[in-house]
Parts: sequence; C-alpha cells; structure tokens
Amino acid sequence: MARSLRVRAGEPVEVQLKNHLPADTKVHWHGRVGRPPFPGHAHRRLPGAPARDAKPVAQDK
Repeated sequence: MARSLRVRAGEPVEVQLKNHLPADTKVHWHGRVGRPPFPGHAHRRLPGAPARDAKPVAQDK
C-alpha cells in the first residue's frame, strides 16, 4: 500500500517510519529537502540531511 503526503512550499514535514517495512522499501521525495531556502545556497546540503532517495535502516527491537 502506497501512502503520499502533499505539502506547500515552506511547510515543515516530519515523517516517522515503522520498523516493520519490508527490506526493499524506499522512501522518495521531491523538492528541496534538507536545503536552505535562500538564493545562492540551493545546492548546499545541510549537515545531516539525507539523500533524496534513502532506504529505511532496520533497528533491533
């Protein structure tokens, strides 16, 4: 089952992934995630910002 969430530019988004996702699950988003919203810095990543495509990391219970 796919789920999607649409937000407007500038709205903060926080996503929590559950540990029961299949190992081949990918998280994908569009937009300037993890980048500052001011001119001249559009291509600089913020420290700790994930890549645009990331696989959830399995955690031991």
